[in-house]
Amino acid sequence: MALSAEQRHLFAQNGYLPFGQVLTGEELAVLRQRSEDIACGRVEHVPPRYIQLESAFRDGDAQTDRLDQVRKMTHLCYFDELFEAVARKAEILDAIEDLLGPKLKLYCDQLMMKPRFNGTVTGWHQDSVA
Repeated sequence: MALSAEQRHLFAQNGYLPFGQVLTGEELAVLRQRSEDIACGRVEHVPPRYIQLESAFRDGDAQTDRLDQVRKMTHLCYFDELFEAVARKAEILDAIEDLLGPKLKLYCDQLMMKPRFNGTVTGWHQDSVA
């Protein structure tokens, strides 16, 4: 069991759980570099349909740095071994299993890029309402 009874209660009560650092600084640096490499097209193993640009750049804009054009990337765990390794990291899975149970399935992953200067304003929203 990764979580205490108090942590599970806080999650049930609030819908979120503050949790300590799970990735090392070195792991974060490697993931950041891989994210930039994917977004900038320096590696091409993630299909372009999973790299979403800000609406202002969807017709092409060679004048703006590519990192400042990318809004989000999805399905990275399906195509990239580093992102898959994070999704399968025991410290993360143990905590999720404590909250949701042992029958887990990764449906989709997202990396929100939030580009500087060019981000689209998105109002508060609820992703899923039961």
